[in-house]
Amino acid sequence: MTEKINSKKDIVIKIISVIIMALLAIFSIFIIITIVIFGSLIYSLSFDTRTIETFTNENNNYTIKFQEIGCAAFFGPTKVKVILYNDKKRKIDQFTTPLYNDGKSPTKDNISVIWLDDRVKIIIDGEEQSEDIYEINYSKWEGWSKPSFSYDIIVLEVGKWRIKKS
Repeated sequence: MTEKINSKKDIVIKIISVIIMALLAIFSIFIIITIVIFGSLIYSLSFDTRTIETFTNENNNYTIKFQEIGCAAFFGPTKVKVILYNDKKRKIDQFTTPLYNDGKSPTKDNISVIWLDDRVKIIIDGEEQSEDIYEINYSKWEGWSKPSFSYDIIVLEVGKWRIKKS
């Protein structure tokens, strides 16, 4: 009689342990799926890069790429990147700036590019901002492009330390 009771107890314990293992497996799968969904959402909102438009100078084959980084979260600004490449497709310069476009994705209408002899003028305009004008200077030496940039020198005073950025 005690053997039958022990065997019934063993069967109940095995059934309970199988149910617990199945619930743990289902819970683990749910956690993994949740992590993948949130990870891909965070990536697409913050890091995914999409090229909006490419502009090429007919005279020297320099190229400007206008890219969106991530996407606007609801009605906030969108981060955009502008990259200047030389005729050898080497990156000369780039900058990143917010685009206030009422939460909309940027389009080719948000950027204007004016090619000049030794520099390019880039105008970025959104629905909720005035025009931001950027200039990148460059020059061409001996058949290859060597950048010659002109940036303002900013001096910040922090306590007794002076930080010079050029």
